[in-house]
Amino acid sequence: MKMLGLLLLGFIVGVISCMVSIPLIRANYEPIAEVVNMIDQLKPYKKHIEIILLKERQTGQLILDKQIFSQIENRKLDYFRIAKEDGSLIFRLKKYKQIIILTPHVKSQNIVWECIGAPSERIPLFCR
Repeated sequence: MKMLGLLLLGFIVGVISCMVSIPLIRANYEPIAEVVNMIDQLKPYKKHIEIILLKERQTGQLILDKQIFSQIENRKLDYFRIAKEDGSLIFRLKKYKQIIILTPHVKSQNIVWECIGAPSERIPLFCR
């Protein structure tokens, strides 16, 4: 009888723990998923910047094709900018107010993208 009571108590504590922790996990997962999704949507633009950087790196000038980047219309963003100096992509998501900066770096004949952002608890690990 005593064992059944302890088992029931353990079950109740487990259920309550799940009820509390699942919404917390979901609350942190959704903003991170939004950032990953947005970075994925920017792949064509990143590729365009990479081609320009590799082609124009001898001149030291970054000339962006304005037609390509004028197509960025996204209701999830409340800010988007491409830095003319280095091709960095800067954006902020409306819903969660995350700011992400993707900066391209030329290393030998390749482009490596650095990702930084804030607030740190709402962005993917690769952007921290």
